[in-house]
Amino acid sequence: RIAKETGKKPLYKATCGGQIGWFRYRGPFIQLRMYEDFLVIGYIKHIVLRYDEIDEIYPVGNLLRRGVEIKHHKKSVPQRLQLSDTKPDKVLEVFEQYSTK
Repeated sequence: RIAKETGKKPLYKATCGGQIGWFRYRGPFIQLRMYEDFLVIGYIKHIVLRYDEIDEIYPVGNLLRRGVEIKHHKKSVPQRLQLSDTKPDKVLEVFEQYSTK
């Protein structure tokens, strides 16, 4: 956890695999935590994205492996953020509800 998360309870959290930049992480090595104003992707490092830095989140995958792709415009974060083994419906629900505030 990072300082920005102190005292806050995630609206949604998942442990998953995925691809960050050029690196693919198999198994449960990535954590996604979503809050009212931002989300955190924890792996070897931590990525913090405010919802206004995210252009789109959309579902990806197939029947066996579902997840989300996060398109954003934050220059210091790898462009490719794809998280598998998450619940796309829940991720999209939280993002859509809180990104418009």
